[in-house]
Amino acid sequence: MAQLNVNGRHFDVQAEPDTALSRNSAHPPARADAEGRHGDRADLRLLGRCRRVMRVVRMTVAATLLGVATLAYAGEAQQGWQELFAASQKDKKGLMFYVKGQTIAGVVTKVGGDAVEVRNQTYGRIVIKLDSIDAVAMN
Repeated sequence: MAQLNVNGRHFDVQAEPDTALSRNSAHPPARADAEGRHGDRADLRLLGRCRRVMRVVRMTVAATLLGVATLAYAGEAQQGWQELFAASQKDKKGLMFYVKGQTIAGVVTKVGGDAVEVRNQTYGRIVIKLDSIDAVAMN
């Protein structure tokens, strides 16, 4: 520590520059002024770190909210599908299932916990997993 006298006031300052803030930087270490501050470069580095942390926090919050919204929407979609399955089974009306880019037409014969069973003119029994269904349409 070194003593510094500025306008009659005494300050204790480090004789060696503090390299902790600038160790990973391409800039030379900043020297402390009379009040122990490291100048604008250190402030800008700190501000940059705060911005990076806030960006990570915002991304985490957005991802969490998106996940909750997706789960809520998936629940609503399952509810809508169940209504269409019941109507098809009751009225013997055909549905169009969109599964991974393919379309499957059929009438619902049975609804299970994780699958729906349909039949059409070509096949007497088709089992479709609910997880693989992208969309369902009814005329």
